[in-house]
Amino acid sequence: PFCLLGPEAAYLGWALYGALFASTALGLGVALVESQRGASDEPAAVSALQGELGRRGAYAWTAVALLAAAPVVRWLAISGGASLFP
Repeated sequence: PFCLLGPEAAYLGWALYGALFASTALGLGVALVESQRGASDEPAAVSALQGELGRRGAYAWTAVALLAAAPVVRWLAISGGASLFP
């Protein structure tokens, strides 16, 4: 996957790895907030924070999926539908 970091892939890998890092960090943030739930006197605020982290994590995973599919779609457009796996 490091070939996506170069110019032949339009440096798409940088955005892909950034989105992957963000989605992982946001998902771990949900788990971290849950582990500290007992230390808070405001369960509604904790739930709201978890919801926001989860929502942003879902957006980041959507970005990962779209960015990962982009080279395949580009290949299909350039090659006229040639198979990637002969």
